Parts: sequence; C-alpha cells; structure tokens
Amino acid sequence: MLAAQEARRSDDVLEQIRFEKELLAMTNTEREIAIALRHAEITASSAQADAIRREMKELAEARKLRDVAEEVGTAFGRTFEQIILDATGRRRDQCSLSRHRAR
Repeated sequence: MLAAQEARRSDDVLEQIRFEKELLAMTNTEREIAIALRHAEITASSAQADAIRREMKELAEARKLRDVAEEVGTAFGRTFEQIILDATGRRRDQCSLSRHRAR
C-alpha cells in the first residue's frame, strides 16, 4: 500500500515536470491555456477546451490592447509635460530678456 502511494506521488511529480518542460516551448497565451485546461482537468479536444482556448485568447488580446492604451497615455502625458515645460522656459527667458532690456 505504501509503495503504491509512493509510486503514484512519484508519477505525479514526473508528470508535472514533463508538463512544465512543455510549457517552456509555449507562448504566454499558450501557457495560460494549457494551465487552465490542466487545472480544469479537461481534455484538449473537448468543446469545453475550445471555449476555454477562445476565452483565453480574447483575454490575451484585451491585455495587449490595455498595454498599448497605457503606453499611448504615458507617451501623451510625457509630450504634454514637455510642451508645458518648454513653454514655461520660453516665457521665463522672455521675461528675463525684457527685464534686461529695461535696464
């Protein structure tokens, strides 16, 4: 009985190691799908697996769009900040020049 339990645990560990090796060759989205399918204990060819794949791909695409939107927002913010700083610097320069001429 004890030997059978140890053999089963050993098999489980080996299976997990093999699964992790397979994950290394996958993209992030493929990895997330494989992990979700394994967690749900669903066979890769079932209708449920297809639904999970579809939803996971949509989630990955939504994340990409969010990341792009954040990058655009950050770039816009930096540009706006630089415009304000440049305008403030020019205004200071003009004031200094006007004071210098008034002397």
